[in-house]
Amino acid sequence: MKKDGVSVIIRSQTWTRDSNGLYDYESSKVTKNTIKSTSPAYIVRKEQYVYQIPQKIEISEDFKYLIQLQVIEGNYAVRPALVGERTLLNNSCEKNWFVVRALNSTKGYMITEGDVIKMGRLKFRVKELKGADPAKRIKDFCLSDLISANNLTEEDEEDNDGIKFKLPCRICLTEKYTEDNPLICPCNCDGTMKYIHLKCLQRALRSKVTTRTSESSLSFSWKAMSCDICKKSYPYRFMLNGQSIELIQIPKPPEKYVILEGLCKDKNSSKWLHVISLNSKDSIKLGRGNDCELRMSDISVSRLHAQIKLIGSNFFLEDKGSKFGTLVQIKRPLALENGVEISIQAGRTLLIFSIKKPWSIIPTCFRSNTSPYEIFFAPYQPGAIPLLPINTGIPLSIDDAEELMYRAGLTNGKKISHEHNENLMFEHGQLGMNSSIEESGVDGVEAIQEVHAPDMEENNIVEESPEVVADPPRNRSFV
Repeated sequence: MKKDGVSVIIRSQTWTRDSNGLYDYESSKVTKNTIKSTSPAYIVRKEQYVYQIPQKIEISEDFKYLIQLQVIEGNYAVRPALVGERTLLNNSCEKNWFVVRALNSTKGYMITEGDVIKMGRLKFRVKELKGADPAKRIKDFCLSDLISANNLTEEDEEDNDGIKFKLPCRICLTEKYTEDNPLICPCNCDGTMKYIHLKCLQRALRSKVTTRTSESSLSFSWKAMSCDICKKSYPYRFMLNGQSIELIQIPKPPEKYVILEGLCKDKNSSKWLHVISLNSKDSIKLGRGNDCELRMSDISVSRLHAQIKLIGSNFFLEDKGSKFGTLVQIKRPLALENGVEISIQAGRTLLIFSIKKPWSIIPTCFRSNTSPYEIFFAPYQPGAIPLLPINTGIPLSIDDAEELMYRAGLTNGKKISHEHNENLMFEHGQLGMNSSIEESGVDGVEAIQEVHAPDMEENNIVEESPEVVADPPRNRSFV
């Protein structure tokens, strides 16, 4: 049960303009409201007004669920209203975003793997980050070296020692293959289009990746990686004779980098990977301006929107007074602490939560000052999402209880597989659909595909023999 006399004060500011879920932090045209809540409730918006309801009611097109106020282990907490709901009601639930600029910290928000960042209309998932690693340090390292060192090039001379096959590679049109460069059938094509050299396929896919470089950032973009003929999407890797083969290989920087994965709703839109290196400087500017190391051309992004800083071994995200804010998606419950305000954006509404306790004549030294994160040290209940601290390296954008407990260091879990793989594209998702799509669990594309090389039984080549010239036909007369 909640503590007696404690209430939650919710101050709301709703932007009068409805623009793709954006909130203008510079606009004065907002509708303000204040709500005092003493029990669990849903915070909802209808038109420009925000209020609380004790339970869900029948909805209409102009009715939005903003956030849910709960009591967990005697403490007030907020969580997205759509968590745990798998019905059409989710269409009327706004996503919740933690407002970085309102964070009471001079460093900013500590980003970690799994966090989803929003700047204007653009969304990015923190795919991977790595701090200083003296063991892998490279003197005079240059980010552009990652491209030139691993570009596939045509062989200078043809290999005449290969095995001849009855069908040619559909790209280079040669009929010979080797153990290192076998002929494979990676898609549904048949006939003379069935086989392709592995290296020819890798080179063709790599040519579809567009690269944009700057001193401290490296951006890769591509569209659907699929067969141009049968349109089958290629997986991330092939399994050939028991060996796993990655189709696209792009090396990672040795240390001090952040990899951001661009998120999109449309499966057919371009996919993005941004590599941000802090090898030569301690901070990187993000925005639309020409002086930003990572430039974004979307008009909803400010000229200087945000900054990523490396402090010690941790990376921090700081808003630089942007128009539409720098946000981190919230998927797990957040505890409301006494004396600490939390600002959360839900669509075009900004919600500011604070705890109000009753006045007491009891001296401060005798008052109970328990933390809502005492449950953090309590025995873990499987399936229950615990209240975990904010801005401590535990991601806000993950709602899986077991993974959160592992990230918090409270349970033993499986190590992240990409930590020991030097390929930037490792487990990025399927090359055709890709994990860049905002909604996960996309079906229809395999993560790994079994392929085979031709064997000698398939290679029914008739040995060439000298032509036998037949006698010319004789003239015959019939009576």
